[in-house]
Formats: sequence, C-alpha cells, structure tokens
Amino acid sequence: MPHYYPHLNEGIAAQFPIRRTTRYRTVVNVNDLTTGLRTSDPGARRIAWWLRYQGLADNEMASLQNFFRAVRGPLDSFVFLDPEANLLAHSENLADPIWQSTAGLSVTPAPASPVEAEQAFRLTSAPGQTAQVYQAVNADASYRWVLSMYARAVTSDSLTLFLRSAGDEQSMTYTLESQWKRFHFGGQFWSSGSGVEVGLRLNEGASADITAIQLEAQCSPSRYKRSSSLGGVYPDARFAQDSVRFTTLAPNCHQAALIVTAPLPE
Repeated sequence: MPHYYPHLNEGIAAQFPIRRTTRYRTVVNVNDLTTGLRTSDPGARRIAWWLRYQGLADNEMASLQNFFRAVRGPLDSFVFLDPEANLLAHSENLADPIWQSTAGLSVTPAPASPVEAEQAFRLTSAPGQTAQVYQAVNADASYRWVLSMYARAVTSDSLTLFLRSAGDEQSMTYTLESQWKRFHFGGQFWSSGSGVEVGLRLNEGASADITAIQLEAQCSPSRYKRSSSLGGVYPDARFAQDSVRFTTLAPNCHQAALIVTAPLPE
C-alpha cells in the first residue's frame, strides 16, 4: 500500500501561503566549431512545495513526525496532493478514457461553454436508466474534499454530485437552470482508504451540459483551474530534507517547515 501524505485536523494537507517552484534543465553540447546543440532534459524536470505550518496541535505534529520517520526522510516516495492544483485530469474533456461512465450515457460536445472554460460536454442518459460519469483519484479518502463544476439544464432539472470510496458514498442533488451555474459539494470519509471516485449522476432520460470539473483537498472551492492529462496528484513525491525541526510556541501549539519535491511529467 502506498504512503499518503498526512492531513491536518481540518482534513487539509497544507496551510497557505505556499511557495511552489518548478525546475527545468537544458543540456548544451558544444563542439570545436563553437556551435552548440541544445536539448531539454526531461529527467531533470521537478516541482517543489515549501510548506510552512503554524499553530499545529500536538496530534498534528506527531502525525507529521511519524510520517517523516515512516518514509525515512527523503528515501521513500509517497503520494502528495498539490494544494494549488485541480486534482482531476482532463477537467474539460469528459470524452477522455480517464472518465469512466455507465452504459447508456451519451457524451457529445456542447454548443457553448461558460467563460471560465474552453470546452463543455452534453451528457444524455438513456430512457429507463440513470447514468453516471466519474474519475478515480489515487488519494487517501480521509482528506476533506470539495468537488465543483459548471452545469446547465438541457432536459434535466437536477444533477447529483457524489464522492465514493470503498463502497461508501456521499452525494448532493442540485436543481439546474437554463444558464450556466457553478455547483459544489464537499465531504469527508472518516476511515482512511486508498482511492476516491468523484463524479456526477443524471436521472433517466435526462440531459445536461457539464464542464470545468474540479476536485480539491480543502474545505471550499477555489478559482477554477483547467487541467489536461496531468492532475494535481503526484505519486512519486519525496521530502527534500534529511530532518525536520519542530518549534513549540506554547502548549499544543507548534510550527515547522517541510519541503516536498516530485518529478514533473511532460
């Protein structure tokens, strides 16, 4: 079972502000004629997060300390969720294979999209059966989650957003309007488990336009961030330090600074 970066008591992984950097490297080969050949080095592409924690409770400090020991500092990898990214891939392309759907669901391009998105899709369920589309996320289910998306009615007057893990589902049904509107739904699974599925459900024979789907590990939705083939889940993250120092400011009040780094896929 993979290691998952621990969350704080509120169900979140980090406190803001956060410093995030990306590193690229270009290799230059120069011959005797002083002409050079430049090429990128994909193996050197990395992303890093500087995480500063203030006001940590005793159990939060112990959780971070125990996790640092469990992964042996920078030696072992773990799954890290980018606090500033959309955790879903292809947030505007519901026709991509990463989005799984039930039988009887038609997915076609919508004629228009809201200003926040470039592409929207029209979902239509077959008569006599409900339909759903969802995406699986490699993450610890015990985080606090918020799922958001833009939707508008075509023939459907309702839309159900859901979070699912290990057979347990949390959901909320919303009334759709003819104009684009952003909907969001939050939840948390109290038992930790590997993997979360998030998506939406339509009633029998219903149709709705959907786009700008976003999942975040926090209490409320932030500004929409478009994603393509890469979401904000990094399965090969590591600490970039050999030790971590905690400072106690008062009883049950501590602070610390951690650096997490991960390969940045092309």
